[in-house]
Order: sequence, then C-alpha cells, then structure tokens
Amino acid sequence: GRKAFDPTLSTNETIREFLVPFYGHAAADLIFQYYDLLAIAYRDAPTVNATWPPIAHDRGDHHPLNYGLPNSTAYPSRTVLEAGELLAKATAAVAGSPSGVQRIMELRLSINYLALLRWDGLKSFATTHKLGWPFGASKRAAFESFSQVLTSNWGDAGWLGKAPLVSRGNPQCDLTCFEKEVFGNAR
Repeated sequence: GRKAFDPTLSTNETIREFLVPFYGHAAADLIFQYYDLLAIAYRDAPTVNATWPPIAHDRGDHHPLNYGLPNSTAYPSRTVLEAGELLAKATAAVAGSPSGVQRIMELRLSINYLALLRWDGLKSFATTHKLGWPFGASKRAAFESFSQVLTSNWGDAGWLGKAPLVSRGNPQCDLTCFEKEVFGNAR
C-alpha cells in the first residue's frame, strides 16, 4: 500500500517490514526467500500452465483462474522441494512461538498441497538428486497435518460452506474428495 504513495520505496524492504512482525525475526528471511523462490520460478517458467497470483486476463497459454494446479510448469520438482525446505526451516526457527508456527503452517498449505498430489514424483526427484525431503515421513501423516491445519482455520477465514474446498482441478472437491485424489480410492 505505501509504495502506491511513494514509488521510491524498495519493494523488498516493504515486504520485509511486513514479514518481521507477522512471522517473527527468526523466520522472516526464510519466508522472504520462499516467496522469492516462487516468484523466480514463475517468472522463468518457459510456458506457464497456471497463474499465481491469479491474474485478470488470459496470457494465451492458460486460463487465468487455473492457478496452483499440481502440474503447473511454474513449479518444477526442485522448486517445490526447496520451497518445502525453506518453510520447514522457518517453522523450526519459530518453534517457541505457537502463533508463529501456526502462521507458517497456514502458509505451508499451498506447497504441501502440491507435494501431496506429486508425492511419488517428488520423492523420486529428491532421491535421484540427493535433496532433502521436507514433507514428513509418510504421505498419510502429511495429509493428516494438511487436513488439520486447513480445517482448524476454516471458520476463522470467513469462508462460506460446511467444509473447505480443496482441489484446484475440481472446484467442488472437499477434504474427502481430495483424500481420494491423493491416495486413490483406497484408505
């Protein structure tokens, strides 16, 4: 907001001014790196099949509302893994602050969503490239954590409906439907 009134302000500095009080000093730089990583990946994607954040017009290579799709070329495996690692480190950095942890867990929903839908491919990529695995010991545990964070904040978010809708691929998909997308029909 302030930059609209003073275009000489540094965008990065104003972002950091928000991140420090919202996420805490210990996590602010990691959160900034997370957003920067996603912005660079999106900018450098040769063909973006999804938009983030949503844009009001069609660029010709995608529909403007199909952002956050798990097959988006904007977020290749390395980017998803690095983003997950940054947020895992940020969570650890604020471990003594329940509100800080909660805010980062909410932020992690989007990257965890991608990880759940691309789990096997990401695991394979991490193993092949000797990268860390920031999404937990099991897919089931990651799904349960995702579900808990999403549902615990559903009423607070002011969203309408009985339950959160989850899937970008299927706009009517609730957590039960999403669980089937993640695990198939077997429970």
